Amino acid sequence: MSNGFFNDHSMLGAMFDFDRDGSLDLGEAMFMGAMGAAIIDEEERASRKAERESSVWDDADDWETDEDDW
Repeated sequence: MSNGFFNDHSMLGAMFDFDRDGSLDLGEAMFMGAMGAAIIDEEERASRKAERESSVWDDADDWETDEDDW
């Protein structure tokens, strides 16, 4: 990457520029990628869990009808 990557992206630099030289080296890039992958994995897992919990098949009361409804 360019020598000024973290200088141009100060928020990323604050979190991932471990040697504080302003440049992005291979170790910093790999750590950024690993953290991004972990965040995406957790979001997908939470989304699948929320989808399972909101399924209409989980609530049997939705399919029962009262005679008064007829």
